[in-house]
Amino acid sequence: MDFIVGNATDFSLNQKVDAVFSNAALHLMKDAEVVIACIRNVIQEGGQFVAEFGGKGNVDTIVQSICKVLSEQYSIEANSFNS
Repeated sequence: MDFIVGNATDFSLNQKVDAVFSNAALHLMKDAEVVIACIRNVIQEGGQFVAEFGGKGNVDTIVQSICKVLSEQYSIEANSFNS
């Protein structure tokens, strides 16, 4: 697996890829339509575009589950996750 970092509004690749992943970035782009067009141009037919949009509380269920396991199985109180 290769990871490529570049300008989301101005990129191309020599060959099409199976997937493009955006981590907490797309919602910050000033020209999202251009970004999506670039992504569409590099993904092969049947490929995937996965975007994660960060936001307060978006991982609460995961954090609560981790805290529960740490507390119940390891006697570790993980309240610092909530600060």
